[in-house]
Amino acid sequence: MTRSHPTEVHCVDLLRMSDDELHELLDNLERPEDTPETLTQREEPRYPYRLPVRLAALISRPDGAADLFSIVPRDLSCNGIGFLHGQFVYPDARVVVKLPTIDQDSVIAVGRVKRCRHVCGRVHEVGIRFEQTFDLKDFLPPGYDAETGQDPD
Repeated sequence: MTRSHPTEVHCVDLLRMSDDELHELLDNLERPEDTPETLTQREEPRYPYRLPVRLAALISRPDGAADLFSIVPRDLSCNGIGFLHGQFVYPDARVVVKLPTIDQDSVIAVGRVKRCRHVCGRVHEVGIRFEQTFDLKDFLPPGYDAETGQDPD
């Protein structure tokens, strides 16, 4: 009998992409494509949020059930997160995501899908708005350069 750590959970990875493929895709998505119209629709600035790990997200379905997925974070603001996922997610779907903090802790963020767009293949970019705001200093390292998305190191 194999025992697993009680905090270990199995998340379904619908992206099924290697780290190299994901880095290349994220690099391509970082190219400036924002128009003045899309920039003015955002209430808060978003910052690149690339992590060495994928995040666990509980995503609700239209029938009320929910599934646990592995997602790839793309950007973060004080009131939302953008991430890559391997399928379409309906607007207003409830999403619960566990966000790691810089002090090796984590917080549970609850939000609703505001947008979902097809990127390529099975990849979709999903944007959620949190039910509460967060202080970004808990997630981004001190000295983080918001313009370039680079850590100070």
